[in-house]
Amino acid sequence: MKKIFNISLFLISFYSFSQNIDENLLNNGYVYDKGSLKTVMWNNTKIRKDPNFKSLKMDSLLVGHQVKIDKNTKIKLDIGARENYWYKVSYQKGNEWRSGYAWGGNFNVSSAKFEDTEFLLGMMETIKKDDKDYINIGVMALKNGEKKGIETFAVGNAMHQPIGLEVIDNKGLKGVKAIVRATSFGNAFGVPTYEQYILWTGEKLVSIPTLFNMNANGMFYHAEELIFPNEKNGREGQIILRKIEFRKENNMENIIFSKEYVFVWQNETLTQSVKIE
Repeated sequence: MKKIFNISLFLISFYSFSQNIDENLLNNGYVYDKGSLKTVMWNNTKIRKDPNFKSLKMDSLLVGHQVKIDKNTKIKLDIGARENYWYKVSYQKGNEWRSGYAWGGNFNVSSAKFEDTEFLLGMMETIKKDDKDYINIGVMALKNGEKKGIETFAVGNAMHQPIGLEVIDNKGLKGVKAIVRATSFGNAFGVPTYEQYILWTGEKLVSIPTLFNMNANGMFYHAEELIFPNEKNGREGQIILRKIEFRKENNMENIIFSKEYVFVWQNETLTQSVKIE
């Protein structure tokens, strides 16, 4: 049985997350403000004497170590599709304060807090999909400073799209303390928006399939939404994924296809149950 997607609600919700956008995006990638605090997302992140990879390694930092941004050197380095600058940073190790230079791509871009857990979002690595470069965006959970897990999702052109991270309620899912939502916004017609919902049990992260939404010049839309148990048409212990494509012609919205997928949440495991055409 076909399910009809609420097109009007989609168009409203498509842009409703804008207040959570990370503001540190420029044409040449993400930049960090002087005095801001950043957290290491790559183990053995090198601290060097000068802002280049050939410079003497002075120290290395583990995941979760916090640094203060002292200066943006304006020296940019690209690694695959990831772009960032070398920064002068300072940090504490034991009772000693140290300083040096580090590449900004090893730090988080955004963060969100829930109880005793901090969620970090960062650009983790470049991957190939269909002969194109994508960036794996990572969402990491640090509970009382201890890494509890990381989930990733692939985004094209991620360095030049606003990005947001927030923690929302469990939407009626038993055994879930909160849901983390990361969004990479398509900020132009024809550029897709990616949304990644991740369940947080208090000890581990569990990803829901990534949502993909696109508005092509107001005439063609590909839209995806999730329906959780405590929402209208929701079902206990299930997450419903609805997908639709439609084209606007003569002020009429003509549906090209509509599909529904059902995922069952049980024993801290998410499994796909059925697809309804």
